[in-house]
Amino acid sequence: MKQYKCRICKGLFTKHRPLQSICGDTACIVESVYRAKAKREKLEKAQTREKLKALATKPELVKKAQMAFNAYIRARDYGKPCICCGEPIAWGADSTGGVCDAGHYLSVGARVNLRFNEDNVHAQRKLCNRHKAGNAANYRIHLIYRIGLDRVEILERDHTERKYTREGLIEIEKQYKALTKALSNG
Repeated sequence: MKQYKCRICKGLFTKHRPLQSICGDTACIVESVYRAKAKREKLEKAQTREKLKALATKPELVKKAQMAFNAYIRARDYGKPCICCGEPIAWGADSTGGVCDAGHYLSVGARVNLRFNEDNVHAQRKLCNRHKAGNAANYRIHLIYRIGLDRVEILERDHTERKYTREGLIEIEKQYKALTKALSNG
């Protein structure tokens, strides 16, 4: 009779049923049950995550997209000085936001349409962003050096209304996560 390899213990056995894939050893049977249960639980967790994602409110999606966008800005500007004061940022071992902010030149409160505009957001020391109200005057001066006067003026004139849909916010989050991953791997 033909011998088959047990998928649990890798030992040889003879099939007694057509779809049998493990030997009749009690330890292999128990292990097979545990693996099936773990696989089922993993699938259930994935389904639950998908259901929760579908139930996410628009503010939650905006927050997730903003977090992904900010992580990208910090990765893009890693090693550069603060956009406001020109002081070096103490990046340390990671650039997860613990050492600096992704600071907006034109605030989200004033210009929600520029929330995800890469020219409007740069790495900024927490001191400048949080304690000096963004240090806008110096931000503009250094921004002109970094991206040029033409782009700064275009940014300042941009009053285009942008409505973000649920699908658009999910896409923004995916896009910036991918860009961040590409920067960190490259």
